[in-house]
Amino acid sequence: MAECPGSKKPMDYGSRGKRTVNEIRETQVQVTRSLDLEILDYDKYELVLLESPYAGSTMEEIEENLVFGRKCMRDCFVRGEMAFAGHLLYTQPGILVDERREERKLGMETSFRWAKDVGAKSVVYLNLGLTKGMIDGMLRAKKDNRRCVLRMLGEDILGCVAMDRLFVFISGRIQNSVPISRQEMDEFWYEVCEQKALLEQLDKDLMSENVQPLRVK
Repeated sequence: MAECPGSKKPMDYGSRGKRTVNEIRETQVQVTRSLDLEILDYDKYELVLLESPYAGSTMEEIEENLVFGRKCMRDCFVRGEMAFAGHLLYTQPGILVDERREERKLGMETSFRWAKDVGAKSVVYLNLGLTKGMIDGMLRAKKDNRRCVLRMLGEDILGCVAMDRLFVFISGRIQNSVPISRQEMDEFWYEVCEQKALLEQLDKDLMSENVQPLRVK
């Protein structure tokens, strides 16, 4: 992972899985597996505020963002963290309407208030790009003197050199509050990796039904 911004630590990353909505749903049905909860020490878990994309230009894109957000949530548990994600909770039917500006603002402020009160760091997953809402969350973390960590699923496949190049790529965008689209992120990785097969493997792993059991020491 990498501190945000200015740290030289490596980041977590992976490219988005290019799947249809039905394929994603089928994968999620298969993904549930029993967790070895009896071996976990809950007192060692760190509270974090999860940042990942929600809004999309189509319902399918929003659906993909929600699936990805759940993958990120599980990744937090694997890392020994207890994550809160307002954009996965408050956008459910009957709670808040993200398309209404004031309701979206209320949901974001509620998440920020929780994070500030408990001293939670923000963890920002960049696989699907960097949205305006994610940038707002990072800036609020800085204002509230909370840590902010950049991550991407699949760092073990892409390697630290690629992660360092990613950090350089996004640093200027963060400072200028300029979002990064999915297409821009994909194009960046094709240029960095120069191997289509590598990204195809990453896509496969990102949406795989294989979920490793939690092993938190």
